[in-house]
Amino acid sequence: MPPVGPQRAPLPEHGQSLSTPLWRYGRWVLAAILLCLYLPSMARSATFDDGPEITTAIYTLGVIHPTGYPLFTMLAHVFQRLCILPIQPHIKVELFNTICVLCGAMLTASAIRNTANTIRLRTYGYKREVELAALLGGFFLGVSPLVWVQVRVAEVYAFHILLVALAGWAWVRFDISGLDRYALLAALTMGCGLAHHVTMVYMLPPAAVLLLSRKPKVYISWLCRPLQWVWCKLRKRRPRRHWPSPLLLWTAVVLGLLPLLSYGYLIWANKHTAGLPWGGVDNFDHLYNHATGRQYHGFMGHGTFAEYFRRVKRIPDQFDQQMLPVGAVLLFLGVPTILRRYWRVGLFFLLYLLANIAHGVFYRVGDYLNYFLPAVYCCAVFIGIGFWWAMRWAMECPRILRRGTIVIAVGMTIGTGAVLVYWYATHGRRLPPILSVRGWIYVAVALAPFAAAAIGWGARLYALGELDNAPGRRALPMALTGCVLLLLVPATAARAHHISTKKMSGGAYGKEVTDTQPTGSIFMVMGDGYLFNMWYQQHVLERGREIAVIDIGNVRTPWYRDYLKSRHPRSCDPLSQRNLDDPKRYQRDCGTYAARKALGEKRTWITYGRRAGRPRPRPIKVDAPIVRGNDKACSDPAYRRGHQYAECGCFGLGKRRGSVEEYCVESFEDGGFVSLLVDEIHTHRIIEDMIDWRPVYEANVLTFHEGNIKKNPRGWSGPRHQRPSNVYALISRGYENQIVYRKDIAAIDPCASEKLVELPLRPLKKRAPYIGIRRLYEPNPHPTLFKNTFVMPVPDGDNDESSRQFSPGDGIYLFLKYAERHYYDPDKKDRRGKLVRHGLRFCIYGPDGRKVASMETVSNTKQGHPIGWQTKPDAPAGRYRLRGCSIGEVGKQKLPLPQRACKPTVLEFDFSIGEHQ
Repeated sequence: MPPVGPQRAPLPEHGQSLSTPLWRYGRWVLAAILLCLYLPSMARSATFDDGPEITTAIYTLGVIHPTGYPLFTMLAHVFQRLCILPIQPHIKVELFNTICVLCGAMLTASAIRNTANTIRLRTYGYKREVELAALLGGFFLGVSPLVWVQVRVAEVYAFHILLVALAGWAWVRFDISGLDRYALLAALTMGCGLAHHVTMVYMLPPAAVLLLSRKPKVYISWLCRPLQWVWCKLRKRRPRRHWPSPLLLWTAVVLGLLPLLSYGYLIWANKHTAGLPWGGVDNFDHLYNHATGRQYHGFMGHGTFAEYFRRVKRIPDQFDQQMLPVGAVLLFLGVPTILRRYWRVGLFFLLYLLANIAHGVFYRVGDYLNYFLPAVYCCAVFIGIGFWWAMRWAMECPRILRRGTIVIAVGMTIGTGAVLVYWYATHGRRLPPILSVRGWIYVAVALAPFAAAAIGWGARLYALGELDNAPGRRALPMALTGCVLLLLVPATAARAHHISTKKMSGGAYGKEVTDTQPTGSIFMVMGDGYLFNMWYQQHVLERGREIAVIDIGNVRTPWYRDYLKSRHPRSCDPLSQRNLDDPKRYQRDCGTYAARKALGEKRTWITYGRRAGRPRPRPIKVDAPIVRGNDKACSDPAYRRGHQYAECGCFGLGKRRGSVEEYCVESFEDGGFVSLLVDEIHTHRIIEDMIDWRPVYEANVLTFHEGNIKKNPRGWSGPRHQRPSNVYALISRGYENQIVYRKDIAAIDPCASEKLVELPLRPLKKRAPYIGIRRLYEPNPHPTLFKNTFVMPVPDGDNDESSRQFSPGDGIYLFLKYAERHYYDPDKKDRRGKLVRHGLRFCIYGPDGRKVASMETVSNTKQGHPIGWQTKPDAPAGRYRLRGCSIGEVGKQKLPLPQRACKPTVLEFDFSIGEHQ
């Protein structure tokens, strides 16, 4: 009779293949499944993250933000050029990231397979379970939300996943085979990782430990082997001890350092690119600072114990989101298994896992979760090993346990699945709320046929007495595999639905701004998303190049000022009379950024807001108290020099003349004088310098909402900056706000007339005005109502569905994003006063200038709720004008609004019906 239990597998002969059809075809099936999941979830337009900036640098062969990512830039640029698909450049970068993650998942599966197969050959087991566990581990990595997010946007971390997976696979192969070529491949890959992302440095200690435990003589072979050779030559003896090649260690070091030469690309790109020269990397000092991310060193450590403890407490929840509870069970099975059976490789992955978790905990940045990606890779390896151990246990399970384990496993899976669905829908908010009520019933009903089939199959095997034969022994492993898939597949489907339907905005913002802002305008932005999206529009899509985009957060850095100066030289002023009279010459000399940069001019037609005004002849009169910015320590000149704005902005106010009046203003909200932030000072200077000469717009500058109380200098969850001076007012033009003089719009009710009356905005001057003494800030009692507004044809779409072109019969829905939601109350602990409830009236004027619709609402009553207007099927084609105004504070009064004067104008922009481009 053939043996009943599993037998020890014979060691394979040299060159013998260990692959089976399951592995040969399964890995490609794994890649195909992941590809089908990734493609529908890709961002179809530029977003508000780092993606537009990264794509712009890749497209123009520029310099990305630190650490520069030179290898990724060059490889993605080559891929962009070779990819002939008629898609936008940012989607090509997303495809490149997709290929990187697919290869990383397959390499992860291969590393799991090699590790588990080595353990199997040392003990016993079945090859099929090894390969099934490998594919499952690769799938766990591929569907991890943290990995999945890197695919759908143009980010740098997908390439990092590939390098980490390749280096891990090479070290596993080296430990199994002992061949030096795998160690050299790992060294080269780790060098590429260091040239891409400095966190690859955390793989160096585990790799050194693995190399020391596998081939300890490598560290001294370069010295001992030559000495042995000399000794044997002198003694005329044959060497008795074998030493590894003395060149292995130094060759690995050279291969690891070789990719670092790619950082020289940053100096070349900074000099030659017409795109992004982030950081101004023009010498080796700047190169070192950029490559090591010096500007981010302050985020590493220097935090409180409470902050670190909060992050540590979030790790289990983050792991649960990535790997689910079934992954946690398999992880805790895999770690002891690999440490006991194959401790060198297990220790390598465990040390690398802990090092990356520690980095993510101590790195105090908003997107610190991205630094857990190598840890997710290590967890996927442990999960694969844990699943293989579970399969092996199932094959060895005694008959007395095998009988009931199938039914118990299926029952526990159904019960656990129902409980998890209920928990996630009720508390975790990771599933639709409807599942919190009757979802567990739906799950149980849906799984009942599968449970009945599994129970019937197990009963049949038991009745026939086949639980001791080969089919019977496979029943329990197949049941456990089905239980894991029963939990993983629905979760993957839910993730796919959530990620693919998640609202991503950005594309409509950039298109609308470049389409609607006039030539020669100034567009002030705050925040990377607002800036990067405009870079993508200007450099990649070649739109809006006659708009000067000024990022208030970067305007103090020399490289950014040089960037603005070379892209907007004085001779390329689009509103100068010379360029208006000769548009062909302007297009020839200033049509591209490369042509403008080639001019080499040192002057620009824009302002940075750095020029202070002339000193006043006498100090200003101070009637209100100084609320903030007059710290007692400011009497020390050394302290005052280092705390010029926040702490000492009001020092000497009313007692000395100078620029103190720019640093300290009387705030209507605070009831006294407060110091301004440096970016607020630059903002007010730019407005004052340009508003008489250029149309001036802003996005997220005067309307910057900071929800983190600790980061908000005003100590509340609300606008970070003071209101603009009462001299100015904001009119929402859609995704941006135009800054105008309040006097120009204070006397007109834009919706009172049945015939369209243009706003009486004063005409622009031909020359930039002379700036003498800066205008004093006036306390502003008027709340800033809108952050941005947009219209779209559906009431429940995302921002990127907004449009300015409609068809007759379409619904037109106006979405209002409010800037001030609560009044600022300095007497309250959280500074949140009552709701800002202004009565808002909107009107639409048709192509003939006559009013065709009116609507009303109250601000901050239904955040994000649209105001709709249904057009008629026979609506005349042409341009329509949408306007909005405020009747002031209405308290708790409901609609309809009182019939009182509606002013000033708070919103105005055009849209078209029946005029699609």
